[in-house]
Amino acid sequence: MLGERLSRREERRRRMRRRRAIGLAILVVLAAAAIGVAIVSAGRTSATRPPVAKAPERTAPQPKREESRHVAPPKEIRGVHVPVGDGGGGRLEGYIALKRLGLNTIELDVKNEDGRIGFLARVPLARSSGARGSTTSLGRPPRASTAPGST
Repeated sequence: MLGERLSRREERRRRMRRRRAIGLAILVVLAAAAIGVAIVSAGRTSATRPPVAKAPERTAPQPKREESRHVAPPKEIRGVHVPVGDGGGGRLEGYIALKRLGLNTIELDVKNEDGRIGFLARVPLARSSGARGSTTSLGRPPRASTAPGST
């Protein structure tokens, strides 16, 4: 009988220790979550302060574009792949001159192997992502004629 009481008491103590440990673990997790939320929300403005309006960005007036027209693709595509390094310094015009030999397509790769654009792009995403930059002698987007029959 005495041994039975001790085992019941021991079992009760074990349960209490287990419950305390679980309760303590839950408190630690809740405290960590509260600290995490406080850290994340510290960088944000509070709901009592109105957000500050940003001044609108000024953009240069865009020149009027000619309306594009659909051109049927040729039956046979004969083209070359031109890397961004070969697009500047008059070399692109040399590729365009190959039309007399049957060339009808030029694929100009405007990005190099590390993802940088080969000319100074005005696209905000290119600026913010670090892809913008003149890595070659292009300096600006190439202006080759896209009209059918032109050289």
